[in-house]
Amino acid sequence: MTGRLRALLARRASRARWGYVPALPALVFFTALGLDEGIPTVLYLATLGAVCLLQLVRPTLLGWALLFVLFVLSTVSTLYTAAFYSSHGVPIDRRQYVLLLASGGVPSATLLLARPRTQGNERGAVLLALTLAALMIAPLFKARLDQVRGLGREHLRPLGIEADRRREPVPPDHRFFTLAWRMGIGQPLGVEERPASGPRTGARRGVVLAEEMSYWDRGMSVAMPGLGLGGPPLLGMGTPEQKERFLAPFRDRERPHWAAFAMTEPGTGSDVAAIQTTAVRAGDAWVLNGAKTFISNSMRADWIVVWATVDRSAGRAGHRAFVVERGTPGLEDMRYEHKMGLIAYESSSFTLRDCRVPAANLLGGDRHYAERAGFKDAMKSFNATRPAIAAMAVGIARAAYDAARDFARAHYALDRAIPRYQRVREKLARMARKIEAGRLLCWRAAYLADLEQPNEIEASMAKAFAAGMAQETTGLAVEILGDAGVTADAYVEKLYRDVKAMDIVEGTGQIQRIVIARRLVGLPR
Repeated sequence: MTGRLRALLARRASRARWGYVPALPALVFFTALGLDEGIPTVLYLATLGAVCLLQLVRPTLLGWALLFVLFVLSTVSTLYTAAFYSSHGVPIDRRQYVLLLASGGVPSATLLLARPRTQGNERGAVLLALTLAALMIAPLFKARLDQVRGLGREHLRPLGIEADRRREPVPPDHRFFTLAWRMGIGQPLGVEERPASGPRTGARRGVVLAEEMSYWDRGMSVAMPGLGLGGPPLLGMGTPEQKERFLAPFRDRERPHWAAFAMTEPGTGSDVAAIQTTAVRAGDAWVLNGAKTFISNSMRADWIVVWATVDRSAGRAGHRAFVVERGTPGLEDMRYEHKMGLIAYESSSFTLRDCRVPAANLLGGDRHYAERAGFKDAMKSFNATRPAIAAMAVGIARAAYDAARDFARAHYALDRAIPRYQRVREKLARMARKIEAGRLLCWRAAYLADLEQPNEIEASMAKAFAAGMAQETTGLAVEILGDAGVTADAYVEKLYRDVKAMDIVEGTGQIQRIVIARRLVGLPR
């Protein structure tokens, strides 16, 4: 049976030995199509073309079969994705699906026309096929990025503008959250469980998605369902039983779920070592008393990671993290805080009044908190998410830059040697330079996070620079637009209000600069 199948495949392929020649112009066409999609796509297509040519020079039967499988998978997955998102009412960039289908299908179909031989380097064919599969990761992630871009255009920005106009957050039962959750899109913080095999890429993917979602609306990007800032402490400190118990609801894609992280208190912001919320052991439970403020999504969260101290005099060594579930007696006085910007997501305050939390909800258990582990884990949580928070500032800056550039093109004669217009060009150039610098700092910090290497300095550099850069960029955008930049319907005015929070959340710019300086000169943390 195997011999007859081999002979049949060989006969059919040999009849079209030169049939791949007409397909080469198609590959060139789709490479040109990719020019508008950025250098990574062009490099992908060029590398794919080189792999194709290598296989054509020395084709093998195993290589032919593997590439056929890849061709089928790329075709089926692309068509399925298109059908899925169409059925959920998500706008589809058909150009992207054509490009994705062609980048996997055209070269693979071309290879089907090369004559397979029963002799040859079978290991080489396997390596070529694996290389091809690896190369498809970038376009597939780009397809996810394009889905986020479509959601941003059709939902995130309109909802963010509407929330800002109404001065109230988007409610958790809004149909958009259900749509996004079923699509597998949530808060873009790069928070994920450790993969069973292969390298970690969550932090790098997180900063890219965080920038894109915040470009459309930063408030909506935080309002998205997901683990949010509550994810890193649970994933980094939780016991296997705790992870299973608290992560299980988030695997349900029918109904959106939120989690929250509560560190900030009315009298304690940047100095997290000085938290005043207390935790006292009472038999098989802990009793929490205190107040938390400006906690994102806490009113809609399934559970909140609450930081408290068992001994105020012990400072950092007394820190403990507890998972407080919704409906726990003593979790009281939930209320919105009215902010000047980022209205789309809720920032809430609440009180813990004799709140009894089961001992099983102490993250990591008692043994985890030896040698000041509680405070160290709190800092690890910040270092894990700061690159994505910094990338959100980059996204806001990019939105301001695009608005200013488009306005300048439409209203100013930028090609004329007039001092006023020359200053506008210089401002745009300054904005573009700083946005690129901020983005690269975020990528560096995320890269180290994925490698599980220390990134405290890099994360603080990214956060401090990106937040300040975004404030400067939005300010320059307002200057370029002039009186149009301060009107409520020009969008840049909204960005100007939104961006201030980026210098405050996840550690102020002043604190980030202190962290950087202390580490650079070798002072203790």
